[in-house]
Amino acid sequence: MSINKITNSIFCLSIIILLFYLEGCSSNISKDSKLNLRIELKNGYAWLNFMPGENLTFHFKGSLDITNTGNDTVRNLELKEIDIFRDSELIYKLNSAFLNTENNGGFNIPPQAKKLFAFRLPAGIKIIKEIRDASLIDARFIFLAEGNELEYEVKNIKVNKVY
Repeated sequence: MSINKITNSIFCLSIIILLFYLEGCSSNISKDSKLNLRIELKNGYAWLNFMPGENLTFHFKGSLDITNTGNDTVRNLELKEIDIFRDSELIYKLNSAFLNTENNGGFNIPPQAKKLFAFRLPAGIKIIKEIRDASLIDARFIFLAEGNELEYEVKNIKVNKVY
């Protein structure tokens, strides 16, 4: 056997071992899978702060009941953004804070499990004219987990005014 053939054999064997290693390190959500989540808004509350002496700001917070209806654990679930609409017009596209209120910061959901997550928008969102007199808004929540994306929409969220 020549040195060339031995080198080629070692190279091929190394590639095969590397492929087996990489396959073993992959997540348990396949690249072709979708997020199988059932989501319900709980305790959603939107308000406009018109209090004298303060900045005029928009606020939205609440909780989401999220159930993993799939057969894989959803790992590293995050709430990428919340989009706020009025009369089908996008008025805010906001990064959000996603706080797990059920298991001290873990953002994983095992198969068939249900968890409660709290969310809030950043503080100090300035009121713009498109929302100033709104009584109802719609929200679109955009979630990410291991490269998969899911959108959840809620219609007709009451907007309170605080004076």
